[in-house]
Amino acid sequence: GDLPEERAEDITSTGVLYDYKVEYSKKFKDAENIEKQIHKHFDKFRVKKNKEFFTIKLEKIIEYIESKDYN
Repeated sequence: GDLPEERAEDITSTGVLYDYKVEYSKKFKDAENIEKQIHKHFDKFRVKKNKEFFTIKLEKIIEYIESKDYN
């Protein structure tokens, strides 16, 4: 679905230890491109090179997103 909570439910599987929980969300026109920029910015914090998991405080990610003008 369109809601972040629905997406979290969709990607939660038997392969993950905890259910995904939405901690922060923001709407973007070009979400795919912005997601790539955010992943690139935090690349050195990836748990594994090919995974979208990062070891960094959530506040830092929110701070970065809020500091950008994506419109």
